[in-house]
Amino acid sequence: MVGFTGSRRPSPALAVIASGVAASCSSAGLSVAVGCAAGIDAAVRAAVPGARVFEASGASPWGYVARSVALVEAVHASGRGALAVFPSRQCPAGLVPSRQSARCFCGSGSGTWATAAYAAGLEVPVCVFGAFELPVWGGVWERVGWACAFSGGWVWRPGQLGLF
Repeated sequence: MVGFTGSRRPSPALAVIASGVAASCSSAGLSVAVGCAAGIDAAVRAAVPGARVFEASGASPWGYVARSVALVEAVHASGRGALAVFPSRQCPAGLVPSRQSARCFCGSGSGTWATAAYAAGLEVPVCVFGAFELPVWGGVWERVGWACAFSGGWVWRPGQLGLF
């Protein structure tokens, strides 16, 4: 399963990229999961009408958090999932990956990056698309080659853990 998260107000170019990535994933036989919001979510839903849509429970910020947590946990439970991330700005300072959703969804002002940090904390592969400085998360960002659905994105690889 490939989950998608991103800005509610993306640039038109970023929305086109998200649509293309989602369509490529679906064409490759991968299950696509996405939220119920405007922007990137809507672009993905339009590109993949059969996508699994995660709905927010109410219009409160916590409803959207619960939706994003559920999406990440479904991707994680799928076993070999990934999260495609389409933010419209840099990651907020101090936001880092964590296995605890409350540490990621801490009011930093970016649900997209909080979703990515939670996925990374659960060791779900995270691929970010966009033109800005990537966060320092104690690992390495690698550019994706041109032979797959994630072409042009940046995949985060966690740093190696010490042996002792």
